[in-house]
Amino acid sequence: MDSIIETKTDVLRLFVALIIVLTLTSGLDAQKRELVDRHQNKLDVGFNMTSVISSFSGNGNFLEADDLPFILRLRTKKSCLRLSLGISGQTTEFFDIITNSFRETSENKFFGKVGFEYDMLREGKWDMYIGLDFVGTYTTNGVLVNSNNSISQTIFGAGLSPFAGVKFYLGPKVYLGTEANFTFLFESRTNTDFDPLSGARTEVKTEGEQFSLNPPLFLYVNFKL
Repeated sequence: MDSIIETKTDVLRLFVALIIVLTLTSGLDAQKRELVDRHQNKLDVGFNMTSVISSFSGNGNFLEADDLPFILRLRTKKSCLRLSLGISGQTTEFFDIITNSFRETSENKFFGKVGFEYDMLREGKWDMYIGLDFVGTYTTNGVLVNSNNSISQTIFGAGLSPFAGVKFYLGPKVYLGTEANFTFLFESRTNTDFDPLSGARTEVKTEGEQFSLNPPLFLYVNFKL
Protein backbone atom coordinates (compact mmCIF):
# COMPACT_ATOMS: atom_id res chain seq x y z
CA MET A 1 0.00 0.00 0.00
CA ASP A 2 2.78 2.35 0.96
CA SER A 3 4.63 1.55 -2.26
CA ILE A 4 1.53 2.41 -4.29
CA ILE A 5 1.19 5.75 -2.50
CA GLU A 6 4.88 6.49 -3.04
CA THR A 7 4.54 5.61 -6.73
CA LYS A 8 1.54 7.92 -7.13
CA THR A 9 3.43 10.65 -5.31
CA ASP A 10 6.43 10.23 -7.59
CA VAL A 11 4.20 10.34 -10.66
CA LEU A 12 2.48 13.49 -9.36
CA ARG A 13 5.83 15.15 -8.71
CA LEU A 14 7.04 14.21 -12.17
CA PHE A 15 3.82 15.53 -13.72
CA VAL A 16 4.12 18.86 -11.84
CA ALA A 17 7.78 19.18 -12.82
CA LEU A 18 6.89 18.44 -16.45
CA ILE A 19 4.17 21.11 -16.40
CA ILE A 20 6.61 23.65 -14.98
CA VAL A 21 9.25 22.80 -17.58
CA LEU A 22 6.73 22.98 -20.43
CA THR A 23 5.39 26.29 -19.16
CA LEU A 24 8.85 27.84 -18.93
CA THR A 25 9.87 26.42 -22.29
CA SER A 26 6.71 27.67 -24.02
CA GLY A 27 7.22 31.09 -22.45
CA LEU A 28 10.80 31.26 -23.75
CA ASP A 29 9.69 30.04 -27.18
CA ALA A 30 6.91 32.64 -27.28
CA GLN A 31 9.38 35.36 -26.33
CA LYS A 32 11.81 34.18 -29.01
CA ARG A 33 9.02 34.06 -31.59
CA GLU A 34 7.98 37.58 -30.61
CA LEU A 35 11.56 38.83 -31.02
CA VAL A 36 11.82 37.13 -34.40
CA ASP A 37 8.36 38.19 -35.62
CA ARG A 38 8.81 41.85 -34.79
CA HIS A 39 11.97 42.03 -36.90
CA GLN A 40 10.59 40.22 -39.96
CA ASN A 41 8.79 43.25 -41.40
CA LYS A 42 10.91 45.19 -43.87
CA LEU A 43 9.26 48.61 -43.57
CA ASP A 44 8.32 50.68 -40.49
CA VAL A 45 6.61 54.06 -40.48
CA GLY A 46 6.65 56.34 -37.43
CA PHE A 47 4.74 59.47 -36.46
CA ASN A 48 5.87 62.12 -33.98
CA MET A 49 3.01 62.22 -31.44
CA THR A 50 4.60 64.71 -29.00
CA SER A 51 2.32 67.63 -29.90
CA VAL A 52 -0.80 65.45 -29.78
CA ILE A 53 0.06 64.11 -26.33
CA SER A 54 1.04 67.53 -24.94
CA SER A 55 -2.22 69.05 -26.20
CA PHE A 56 -4.12 67.03 -23.57
CA SER A 57 -2.33 69.05 -20.89
CA GLY A 58 -3.09 72.35 -22.62
CA ASN A 59 0.45 72.79 -23.95
CA GLY A 60 -0.12 71.62 -27.52
CA ASN A 61 1.95 73.09 -30.31
CA PHE A 62 2.43 72.44 -33.99
CA LEU A 63 5.53 70.54 -35.03
CA GLU A 64 8.35 72.39 -36.74
CA ALA A 65 10.24 70.97 -39.71
CA ASP A 66 13.23 69.94 -37.58
CA ASP A 67 10.92 68.05 -35.20
CA LEU A 68 10.71 65.41 -37.96
CA PRO A 69 6.99 64.51 -38.04
CA PHE A 70 7.68 61.35 -40.08
CA ILE A 71 10.30 58.61 -40.00
CA LEU A 72 10.66 55.55 -42.25
CA ARG A 73 12.80 52.48 -41.52
CA LEU A 74 13.87 49.82 -44.03
CA ARG A 75 15.01 46.85 -41.97
CA THR A 76 17.68 44.24 -42.67
CA LYS A 77 17.68 41.88 -39.65
CA LYS A 78 19.16 43.78 -36.64
CA SER A 79 19.98 46.91 -38.61
CA CYS A 80 18.02 49.29 -40.80
CA LEU A 81 18.28 52.27 -43.07
CA ARG A 82 16.14 55.23 -42.00
CA LEU A 83 14.74 58.37 -43.54
CA SER A 84 13.28 61.30 -41.57
CA LEU A 85 11.50 64.22 -43.21
CA GLY A 86 10.03 67.53 -42.13
CA ILE A 87 8.64 70.55 -43.96
CA SER A 88 6.99 73.78 -42.83
CA GLY A 89 6.09 77.12 -44.36
CA GLN A 90 4.15 80.30 -43.69
CA THR A 91 3.34 83.66 -45.27
CA THR A 92 2.13 86.64 -43.23
CA GLU A 93 1.18 90.22 -44.04
CA PHE A 94 1.40 93.10 -41.58
CA PHE A 95 1.18 96.90 -41.59
CA ASP A 96 4.39 98.83 -40.86
CA ILE A 97 3.43 102.08 -39.10
CA ILE A 98 6.92 103.52 -39.65
CA THR A 99 6.78 103.36 -43.45
CA ASN A 100 2.96 103.51 -43.52
CA SER A 101 2.80 100.48 -45.79
CA PHE A 102 2.00 96.79 -45.88
CA ARG A 103 4.77 94.23 -45.77
CA GLU A 104 4.75 90.54 -46.51
CA THR A 105 7.04 87.99 -44.93
CA SER A 106 7.51 84.34 -45.80
CA GLU A 107 9.47 81.42 -44.40
CA ASN A 108 9.88 77.91 -45.77
CA LYS A 109 11.92 75.19 -44.13
CA PHE A 110 12.91 71.70 -45.24
CA PHE A 111 14.66 69.25 -42.90
CA GLY A 112 15.80 65.73 -43.63
CA LYS A 113 17.93 62.92 -42.22
CA VAL A 114 19.24 59.76 -43.86
CA GLY A 115 21.04 57.30 -41.65
CA PHE A 116 21.89 53.86 -40.37
CA GLU A 117 20.47 52.26 -37.20
CA TYR A 118 21.69 49.17 -35.34
CA ASP A 119 19.90 47.25 -32.56
CA MET A 120 22.39 46.66 -29.74
CA LEU A 121 20.21 44.97 -27.14
CA ARG A 122 16.87 43.17 -27.28
CA GLU A 123 15.40 42.40 -23.87
CA GLY A 124 11.76 41.33 -23.68
CA LYS A 125 9.68 44.14 -25.10
CA TRP A 126 12.62 46.59 -25.10
CA ASP A 127 15.14 47.36 -27.82
CA MET A 128 18.15 49.65 -27.46
CA TYR A 129 19.82 51.02 -30.58
CA ILE A 130 22.51 53.39 -31.82
CA GLY A 131 23.22 54.94 -35.20
CA LEU A 132 24.33 57.86 -37.32
CA ASP A 133 22.31 60.28 -39.47
CA PHE A 134 23.40 62.57 -42.28
CA VAL A 135 21.49 65.84 -41.86
CA GLY A 136 20.42 68.35 -44.51
CA THR A 137 18.47 71.61 -44.08
CA TYR A 138 17.21 74.26 -46.48
CA THR A 139 15.53 77.45 -45.27
CA THR A 140 14.31 80.53 -47.14
CA ASN A 141 13.16 83.79 -45.50
CA GLY A 142 11.83 86.79 -47.38
CA VAL A 143 10.41 90.28 -46.78
CA LEU A 144 8.56 92.20 -49.51
CA VAL A 145 8.46 95.97 -48.95
CA ASN A 146 5.89 98.01 -50.91
CA SER A 147 6.29 95.69 -53.90
CA ASN A 148 9.39 97.74 -54.70
CA ASN A 149 12.07 96.16 -52.58
CA SER A 150 12.65 92.60 -51.40
CA ILE A 151 15.05 91.21 -48.83
CA SER A 152 15.63 87.47 -48.70
CA GLN A 153 17.86 84.96 -46.96
CA THR A 154 18.71 81.42 -47.99
CA ILE A 155 20.31 79.00 -45.52
CA PHE A 156 21.75 75.64 -46.54
CA GLY A 157 22.99 73.30 -43.83
CA ALA A 158 24.69 69.90 -43.84
CA GLY A 159 26.10 67.80 -41.02
CA LEU A 160 26.12 64.64 -38.91
CA SER A 161 24.00 63.44 -35.99
CA PRO A 162 24.98 60.34 -33.93
CA PHE A 163 22.10 59.05 -31.80
CA ALA A 164 21.02 56.47 -29.23
CA GLY A 165 17.47 55.42 -28.46
CA VAL A 166 15.03 52.88 -27.03
CA LYS A 167 11.93 51.15 -28.36
CA PHE A 168 9.08 49.60 -26.39
CA TYR A 169 6.87 47.10 -28.21
CA LEU A 170 3.15 47.28 -27.52
CA GLY A 171 2.70 44.34 -29.89
CA PRO A 172 4.48 42.56 -32.76
CA LYS A 173 3.67 45.41 -35.17
CA VAL A 174 3.38 48.51 -32.96
CA TYR A 175 6.06 50.11 -30.81
CA LEU A 176 6.97 53.40 -29.15
CA GLY A 177 10.35 55.01 -29.67
CA THR A 178 12.43 57.93 -28.44
CA GLU A 179 16.09 58.89 -28.80
CA ALA A 180 18.81 61.37 -27.86
CA ASN A 181 21.25 62.80 -30.39
CA PHE A 182 24.14 65.16 -30.92
CA THR A 183 23.85 67.25 -34.08
CA PHE A 184 26.58 69.25 -35.80
CA LEU A 185 25.69 71.45 -38.78
CA PHE A 186 27.76 73.52 -41.17
CA GLU A 187 25.65 76.39 -42.55
CA SER A 188 26.04 78.63 -45.60
CA ARG A 189 23.88 81.80 -45.62
CA THR A 190 23.13 84.05 -48.60
CA ASN A 191 21.48 87.42 -47.91
CA THR A 192 20.01 89.19 -50.94
CA ASP A 193 18.68 92.75 -51.26
CA PHE A 194 16.96 93.55 -54.57
CA ASP A 195 15.44 96.86 -55.74
CA PRO A 196 13.49 96.40 -59.01
CA LEU A 197 13.29 100.18 -59.60
CA SER A 198 17.03 100.68 -59.76
CA GLY A 199 17.88 97.10 -60.69
CA ALA A 200 20.42 96.99 -57.86
CA ARG A 201 21.05 93.56 -56.42
CA THR A 202 23.30 92.99 -53.42
CA GLU A 203 24.37 89.58 -52.13
CA VAL A 204 26.27 88.87 -48.94
CA LYS A 205 27.41 85.32 -48.13
CA THR A 206 28.39 84.12 -44.67
CA GLU A 207 29.26 80.76 -43.14
CA GLY A 208 28.97 79.28 -39.69
CA GLU A 209 28.57 76.16 -37.58
CA GLN A 210 26.14 75.10 -34.93
CA PHE A 211 25.83 72.09 -32.66
CA SER A 212 23.30 70.83 -30.14
CA LEU A 213 22.92 67.97 -27.66
CA ASN A 214 19.27 66.95 -27.66
CA PRO A 215 17.68 64.79 -24.94
CA PRO A 216 14.91 62.29 -25.85
CA LEU A 217 12.07 64.82 -26.02
CA PHE A 218 10.02 63.36 -28.88
CA LEU A 219 7.80 60.27 -28.72
CA TYR A 220 7.17 58.33 -31.93
CA VAL A 221 4.43 55.77 -32.51
CA ASN A 222 5.71 53.27 -35.09
CA PHE A 223 3.84 50.75 -37.22
CA LYS A 224 5.26 47.79 -39.12
CA LEU A 225 3.83 47.47 -42.61
